[in-house]
Amino acid sequence: MNTNRYLTADEAVLIQNAAERWLRVRDIEFNAGEDAAALLAASHIREPHCAREDVAALGRTLLLEIPGEAEPIPITLVRPQDEDLWRGRVSVLSDLGLACIGQVLGSHIRIPHGVARLVGFDGGARAAAFGTKEQDHANA
Repeated sequence: MNTNRYLTADEAVLIQNAAERWLRVRDIEFNAGEDAAALLAASHIREPHCAREDVAALGRTLLLEIPGEAEPIPITLVRPQDEDLWRGRVSVLSDLGLACIGQVLGSHIRIPHGVARLVGFDGGARAAAFGTKEQDHANA
């Protein structure tokens, strides 16, 4: 699995603020704040004018190849207030959103029922153009 993540400063602030709120919650079995803090620690912050087209980012529609599905499933990463699961709009602060944000094209992503693969973007590049090997880009 690819552990490199590439976030914009805006995405990092959104996740950081949520992580701080979640970490203040006590006496629960699972705290998303710990996962969000680990994601931030392992992420690279992209330059403000970085125009990478191979990164899952806020506002982008991702195509996920999910075992058992005939076609890639599209989801759009959005801010929490814009979430609408019926329309495929997934909050970046949800489990699925946190698993996808900052991932590069070709990455394998853990989902509740196994592992999905980021195979493209709606209206953009597809993983086939990059091969099956995960990409690690130096110009984050």
